Amino acid sequence: MSDEEYVRSAALMLGVAGDLAQGRHDAAQRRLDALGGHDRRSQGGVERTKAEMKAGRQPAEGLRMLEEALASEDRSADFVTGSVVEALREAARPAAPAQTRNDSP
Repeated sequence: MSDEEYVRSAALMLGVAGDLAQGRHDAAQRRLDALGGHDRRSQGGVERTKAEMKAGRQPAEGLRMLEEALASEDRSADFVTGSVVEALREAARPAAPAQTRNDSP
């Protein structure tokens, strides 16, 4: 796989992180689908990530799978891979429930 393919996959992952951070879940789903269609190695991780997010959970297993798929594209870029996936982990973390007036101490 060429360097351009690695960069494209990493860029899609960062796009997902940006969409999630901005609350654009539909856009994040579309980017995940594009990532899965772009590289077959990412398909399992994409499906697992989407399922975990739909269930309202941190997509830990799905993101681990995506990290492995991205790292397999270019082992020499492991430092970048870790940073890309960490940004996605942070953005995919489920939001804490908003505190209501009745919840106040």
